[in-house]
Amino acid sequence: MFRGIDEVDWASLRHADGSVEDVPGLLRGLASADPAERETTLDRMYGAVAHRGN
Repeated sequence: MFRGIDEVDWASLRHADGSVEDVPGLLRGLASADPAERETTLDRMYGAVAHRGN
């Protein structure tokens, strides 16, 4: 599902909170079988993408 995800230079990219180094883990968390992990990850992802209404 995530072929090539670890080949991206995530540290060179930025989001509302800074480096997007956390994005691969967030994407994997969203695909987790654990509903609690998906919910926590979605909250973290939302904070990065829609930070302060931007």
